[in-house]
Amino acid sequence: MVAIYNRILATGYATKYAHQPNKEWLRDEEDCTNFVSQALYFGGWPMTAGAGNDDVTAWYNISDPDPLSERWARSSYQRSRSWGAAENFRKFLQFGGRARPCAIGDLIIGDVVQHFVNGRTSHTMMITGRAASGPNRPATAGLSYVLLASYHSKNSLNVPLVLLNPPYINLFWKISDFVPDTDSFDDTVLENMTDKRWSHSKRQGLWRF
Repeated sequence: MVAIYNRILATGYATKYAHQPNKEWLRDEEDCTNFVSQALYFGGWPMTAGAGNDDVTAWYNISDPDPLSERWARSSYQRSRSWGAAENFRKFLQFGGRARPCAIGDLIIGDVVQHFVNGRTSHTMMITGRAASGPNRPATAGLSYVLLASYHSKNSLNVPLVLLNPPYINLFWKISDFVPDTDSFDDTVLENMTDKRWSHSKRQGLWRF
């Protein structure tokens, strides 16, 4: 089956939990990619087991939010590296069939921006709005308007998109509206294990066909 990515749900999640993280999920010390993964999941992305937690086609998190279980919840069994690590997430976006590189002018709400520094991806953000430029808020480079982003690590809500200067690289990702789902046995097991997750179990059925 194919899953439908709902940008309104994803950005709604990101704006709701930009300043106050959702306590239903474990929070990382460097939480930017974990936060964006949660928003994509709420927007309809199904988890996928791939070939294991290090595989570039795996993206899942069945962690227990209980802090007492934190050590276990961060284990390879409970969460893929792509869920919370920016570099691994970049590889998932590149090879997982759910996104493609795009130009900055193609970005709309629900798309993703990453920073690539010294050969590794260092930060992940979600586009959550746009605004008119003005004397105190210059347009985003190359555009006539201001792209707004929300992200974690430094919890930020609808702030003008931060871009790196050359030779550092900004990665712009267009998230597909239709998400391929492998429907493998392992993915079915994952879905059964996440039925209790408040976001996925309540939203997935609305956006799949």
